[in-house]
Amino acid sequence: MDFSSTGYLKVRVYSAGGAIPIDGVSIRIIGTEAYNNGVDFTFLTDINGISKAIPLPAPDINYSLTPGASEQPYANYDIEIFKDGFYPIKLLNATVFPERTAVLPVELVPNAGLLSNTSPPFSSYPTLIYENEELE
Repeated sequence: MDFSSTGYLKVRVYSAGGAIPIDGVSIRIIGTEAYNNGVDFTFLTDINGISKAIPLPAPDINYSLTPGASEQPYANYDIEIFKDGFYPIKLLNATVFPERTAVLPVELVPNAGLLSNTSPPFSSYPTLIYENEELE
């Protein structure tokens, strides 16, 4: 597959149902396919809880424009999101399309000073999510 295009990803991190942006959240993007497996970026959110737009390798735009194309028209990335005082989140297979900016909204749940490797309460936001998975 030809990964000659570039897609972009911004991450918006908040708490309290979107009411409180969280700055200084560490975000790591990791390539998961043969053509992007060298991708490994780590960056922080700003005071508004938003990251800069990160350029990422994506398949050629023609895969998206050709009906019935045999190649997948997007790239997959795993995303790890963490900050002290909050439960970490790992998003698997996030999709990035060529020549577009995807915005990923993420709600972090405070862990009330518990150990960072503890599981969140049953009713809180899942910590492991497949982007295209239906949540019940």
